[in-house]
Amino acid sequence: QNKAYKDFCHYESMMLDHINKKILECLNYNSRAGTKKIAQEAKCTAQTVRNRIKILEKESGLKHTIELDTKKMGFEHEFFIRIKFKRNIVPKKSIIKRIVDRCPYVQFAAFTKGDFDLFIWSICKDVKNYEENMEAKLRVELDEFIEDWTAHSLLRRRCGFVPVDNDIIELSNIQKHRKI
Repeated sequence: QNKAYKDFCHYESMMLDHINKKILECLNYNSRAGTKKIAQEAKCTAQTVRNRIKILEKESGLKHTIELDTKKMGFEHEFFIRIKFKRNIVPKKSIIKRIVDRCPYVQFAAFTKGDFDLFIWSICKDVKNYEENMEAKLRVELDEFIEDWTAHSLLRRRCGFVPVDNDIIELSNIQKHRKI
């Protein structure tokens, strides 16, 4: 068997292994979980957990991240916005990027194909904050291109993260002396 095949088999077995699944499950629940606690859950040694985490980081791109609670930051509402552009007047991606980059409430934007052309996820302090910043500013800047703009408030707890940047920290309810 050639080396590439052996490497592939090793990678596949590492990914499907019950120990790795338990490690990922524990880290997904609590990214700060200690190796001893994970080892108990996975029924293996702490050293095995440390080794497996290193392999998962290297081979699978496992990253340890933080997730801020948007509600504790003062952003009580999240909105999914679907935008359909007019057929004849589709904006250049650079225009969309420039407009979206100027709005700190936008956490994610992606071009799509199908029923709509652009998907935006934003966080806002309240509905008024959404109307003032997303509807009155962002939508107005894109108005000449828009055929349909549909916004939905996110009602369930999401899984994911808020990209932390200075703009969103300044707009948050975090106490001034804690904003370094």
